[in-house]
Amino acid sequence: MIACSPSWTLSFVLEESVSMTPDARTAPGWKSFALGMFFLVSVAVVLLGVGIVSSGRAGKEFSPFTFERRTYSFYELPWLEIQLTPLVREDATDSLAKMLVKDKLLRPRPADVADRWDLIFDLSVSSQRGSHDAAVLAHFLDKSDGNGNGVWENWTNDHPLLAAELWPRVQTLAEDQLYIYTPDLFDLAEHATAPEQTAAALDARMVEVYLMVGNAQQLAGRHELAVHFYSRAIACEGQNVAALTGRAVSLDSQGKQEQAQADRAQVEHLRSKKT
Repeated sequence: MIACSPSWTLSFVLEESVSMTPDARTAPGWKSFALGMFFLVSVAVVLLGVGIVSSGRAGKEFSPFTFERRTYSFYELPWLEIQLTPLVREDATDSLAKMLVKDKLLRPRPADVADRWDLIFDLSVSSQRGSHDAAVLAHFLDKSDGNGNGVWENWTNDHPLLAAELWPRVQTLAEDQLYIYTPDLFDLAEHATAPEQTAAALDARMVEVYLMVGNAQQLAGRHELAVHFYSRAIACEGQNVAALTGRAVSLDSQGKQEQAQADRAQVEHLRSKKT
């Protein structure tokens, strides 16, 4: 962008003031001009300073692999989003996340999978982005009783067998950034009694979610993602005809006919068993 320069500059004003006669510099017109310029420059400096000071940006992030949390903050040029100061990060991990890792209720991040942090919230003066999807899970993890005790930390300690079914599935949804569906799993677990029945109920809901998301990705032409989500559904229910059929279609679209045919053969086998 080319900025239009004013017809005068500060150096021009200073040169003119030096070349003026004493009478000219003390004339009422010159005094008014000088005072006006001083006022404008002062206002500009104040506004710039206020803008920089009030341009703080802060947020919180969530790790889907360890459930750790961290905050970040820095200053930026308002509205232009140009970073002015170094990024400062601080750990904000709670005791529940530490316990889940310690008790191995969460799977370690695979070596071939890149580390990732998802936004819980991101706030700045110029852009109020607010909460992101990870905030849904963070809200449940932070749930406390009337005494300030963590509800899900206590539940995990009191129901170790049920916890072993719940947390790995919550982690799976988090890894796939499907945070908005995690409340369903907490609701099922909270009212569960037997581990086997809990696992079946959780898997049934996972299949519903992954079929829905897989179908949406397939319709959008994102077949690689569709295959991933259909595979997640099949991992929960190996003989799910809808997931196998959907995956075969997306595999075909990727030119993977041999794998697609294997899925179709399995579907035919399952259907023949029912007849």
